[in-house]
Amino acid sequence: MDKKGRVSGQLTQEELEHLIKQISHIKKHLPFLIQLSPEERRGGLKMGDKTIAFVERALQIAKERKDLLPPYVDLEEMERDLELWKNLGILAQELSSLLEAVEDTRMAAGADAYTTALFIYNSLRQAAEAGVPGLDTLIAELRRRFEYAVKGRQSDENQSEENQG
Repeated sequence: MDKKGRVSGQLTQEELEHLIKQISHIKKHLPFLIQLSPEERRGGLKMGDKTIAFVERALQIAKERKDLLPPYVDLEEMERDLELWKNLGILAQELSSLLEAVEDTRMAAGADAYTTALFIYNSLRQAAEAGVPGLDTLIAELRRRFEYAVKGRQSDENQSEENQG
């Protein structure tokens, strides 16, 4: 097939292992990370853009009027939590951008490979129709991919025929 796909790249096993080690290295620098249960995620307080101003102002007031606070309120811990929230937000933004690019590239690479596989499948079918012997078993093996197509929807096989036609 002459046509290039949307993505062309390579990630060797050695490079993959190196990147996984780098991710592990990042995780080691974030030993305080936790994982919330689905219930905790749904039920817990969440700070967002609308809440940050409230939290920052409450901290400022508390620093100015410590005499109004009970002794068990730890303002230093609150400041650390606030700074951690802000810094993790920056990190999350960078990681989200990277994850989105990885997922998009993976999707495009999969689509490229699948498009080529459909081209190969249709080429085998056309060769068999032209009388090339010994292809029935190979075609039947590849055809299994399309056996579970939902009725009422056009299957990938039919779409590939239209693309070839």
